[in-house]
Amino acid sequence: MGDSIYPNGFCKEQCVCHTGGIMQCRTSSCGPQAECRIVDGVQTCHSLMPKTGTCHVFGDPHFLTFDGLTYDIQSNCTYILTRSCMLKHSIPSFAVNVENERRARGKVSVTKSVSVIVYEHTFTMMREKRGFILVNGAAHAVPFRLASSGVRVYYHGDNIILQTDFGLHASFDHFYHLAVTVPHSFQKQVCGLCGNYNDQRLDDFAMPTGERAASVLALVSSWRVDKPATVCTQDCSAMMCGSCHESRKASYVHSSQCGILQSPYGPFSTCYSTVNPTIFFNNCVHDLCKARGNRVILCRAIHSYVTACQAAGITINPWRTQQFCPMRCPANSHYELCANACPGGCKDATSITQCPRTCAEGCQCNEGYFMAEYRCVPMSLCRCFHNGTWFKMGVTVLTAECQQQCVCHRKGKVVCTPYQCATGRSCVLSNHKWDCVQPEGHCTIAHGDVFTTYDGVTGKVPSIGSYEISSLVNTTSTSWFRVVAVLQKCPTCPTPVVNSVIIFFQNLVVRVNQEGSAWVNENPAPLPAQPSKEVTVSLIQGVVAVGFRTDIRVLLSSKGEATVVLSGTLSYQVQRACGNFNGIGEDDLRLPNGTVANNIGAVLSYWRVSTTAQQGLARTHP
Repeated sequence: MGDSIYPNGFCKEQCVCHTGGIMQCRTSSCGPQAECRIVDGVQTCHSLMPKTGTCHVFGDPHFLTFDGLTYDIQSNCTYILTRSCMLKHSIPSFAVNVENERRARGKVSVTKSVSVIVYEHTFTMMREKRGFILVNGAAHAVPFRLASSGVRVYYHGDNIILQTDFGLHASFDHFYHLAVTVPHSFQKQVCGLCGNYNDQRLDDFAMPTGERAASVLALVSSWRVDKPATVCTQDCSAMMCGSCHESRKASYVHSSQCGILQSPYGPFSTCYSTVNPTIFFNNCVHDLCKARGNRVILCRAIHSYVTACQAAGITINPWRTQQFCPMRCPANSHYELCANACPGGCKDATSITQCPRTCAEGCQCNEGYFMAEYRCVPMSLCRCFHNGTWFKMGVTVLTAECQQQCVCHRKGKVVCTPYQCATGRSCVLSNHKWDCVQPEGHCTIAHGDVFTTYDGVTGKVPSIGSYEISSLVNTTSTSWFRVVAVLQKCPTCPTPVVNSVIIFFQNLVVRVNQEGSAWVNENPAPLPAQPSKEVTVSLIQGVVAVGFRTDIRVLLSSKGEATVVLSGTLSYQVQRACGNFNGIGEDDLRLPNGTVANNIGAVLSYWRVSTTAQQGLARTHP
């Protein structure tokens, strides 16, 4: 039921069996990219395009392997989707990893990022972040070509495409659908969650050991990639993740919603014989039901089928209208069912896209413009390409390891000059950009009661109590934090030790103690924990670590020693007893009222807080 058949010998009539034994037939043809023939006893339209294998990841997320096996998984972990298994030395080494994240209060999981590891580089495509790709963590405008290898990144319609010179092809719509395609020569040479591509779906549950996984959870666990300082959980109960009753799903099967994917006379009917719509339809209904009819999910689910059909060379009829799934396009562009990826007036861009043979729906720049950073910019800015990278006019950019400084001048010429960080500063990758910053800052309370500021001023902690040791100056910033260290007497120690540390964030308070326990908003938190997208708490070899993005790490050891580690990008942006982290130790004794303390102990006394202030959310010294 639901499958298409061709009752005559020329595929000129296509019939579909519906519920109740009703057979609907219509006039059909295979199209210019396919031919009618019998394979394995089944007559249907077969593509004339080079044979490839494609693995799909949809929505919440649903997996469809190279060989057609389907399964679902709920998690916020990172997995090896597919990689070369090196059985043939002629197959280049590569891996495609997918990172998930939880949304809707943990009820759904979605693709957060897709990383392709090839030619000793890591290329990362991000969810809901159009216009750029990360190359080894650094942002590069799209279109992009890595000068030292055969990797190209560009937009084909609405999807970002990464393509290698050996035929690996990854397509991501930044939201709902990921498709990874490999050449036919890669059969039995790949492994991972996408299977081994041997036309046998029954062995797609193979783990890295070669053994068959007993369950989906066992399968995905075996291909999980552990990432430092991250906490991930796999699977969840229907109560936590949310279930969708069959009666609710019935609301989304009509032709005005997901049913359009299977409509016998709908805009996609020419594709049914080439790309089976059943899986796409089922995923659409499931995801739309869990999203309670969210039209964005509906449109993205339909777009995933359109992408698969167009990639197979099938001509799709118009389906979007001003009322149904209109596509919003950047300024100076418009929607096309078959968008042109080759701007005629920009050879540099065309050399990257290389004019794909297939159609792809999406936004096409108007005459006189080409797409860069998912914006349509004047054709005159085509001159801002340099070695496969496009530079925004007037913006100075440091290249990898801060070796060069490049800028595209107003006359449309990119000038790159050698660059070296100033004395006392080091080159780091921060917020996906290379920058010269002061090295990491460390403020410590060690050996019981020896206190050292970020800029190296040392002294004794005057007595037991609670001390504000570091805080971001900008209290309205989403990156704001405040660290309070609590020193208490130790019966077996010669000096007081740090018994606990309290870290305040916007709308979140984390407290840890030297025994390795943690509390989030005063609720016990089993470790490891991730109380928010940016905050992680872990316990490694007797040290509790609280991290916030790449900005700050607070460490508390079982010996009662505390360390605050700051990113060099926060130089001059902090205050309290640890100092302002400006590389100048002389001003660490200066108090907010302008007076200069005699020693660091006096500074700590100034920043001592009462128990009430310690437990509250006050952001300034009382």
